[in-house]
Amino acid sequence: MNTNAAPVNGPRMAWWVIGTVATVCISAVTGALATLRNNSERIAVLESQINDTRIHLRNIEAKLDNLIDRRRH
Repeated sequence: MNTNAAPVNGPRMAWWVIGTVATVCISAVTGALATLRNNSERIAVLESQINDTRIHLRNIEAKLDNLIDRRRH
């Protein structure tokens, strides 16, 4: 019987498992960070659009208020 085969395969197998698990974890974290960044960019764009819409609505309200004031006088 060869007693040296088991100890040599043990560390190799352990390093293979560690490498595989590390690769899967890094891939998952990278994907999650990419998704987070993409969602953050979308949120920033939407907030900007909401702000622009509010400004336009204020301008419309001011114009309507001016028209109403002109009709009263």
